[in-house]
Amino acid sequence: MAKFPLPFVPLREEVYSPTELFARFDPARPQSYADTPDFAIYRHYLSSGKSAPADYFVAMMEALHDNSITQALNNYLQTRSARSVAVMGGHELARNSHWYSEVARISRNLASRGFTMLSGGGPGAMEATHLGAAFSSGTQTELAAAIKKTLGLS
Repeated sequence: MAKFPLPFVPLREEVYSPTELFARFDPARPQSYADTPDFAIYRHYLSSGKSAPADYFVAMMEALHDNSITQALNNYLQTRSARSVAVMGGHELARNSHWYSEVARISRNLASRGFTMLSGGGPGAMEATHLGAAFSSGTQTELAAAIKKTLGLS
């Protein structure tokens, strides 16, 4: 049986904001990412069985959460006139893969042209989507350096 409390609210009415997900993150202390709600949710995802949790309660709560986020995203998009591009799936895409860098590069380019980048919020390609969007006002060189930093190479 699942342990309480869950690191997420199963029924949400709004999409997550970056401020909410990265609360307690201090850029001067990169290791503080481990203290964020975003990372707590990710740890829970891993420890619960990734996309196929063995615990029925966890599976139900994740399904409720995912559906409520879908509804919130639909509402969010209806109130915006901006063009949007979504990247879903690709959980297993490793940070050191060519395709991770490509997704980040494409996302950076689209975001710099005014597209709102969306994802399911998971690891892999979805993480690369947000990393690229975060560098929409930066250069490809800066994005490449950030990717290296996620690998602990700089």
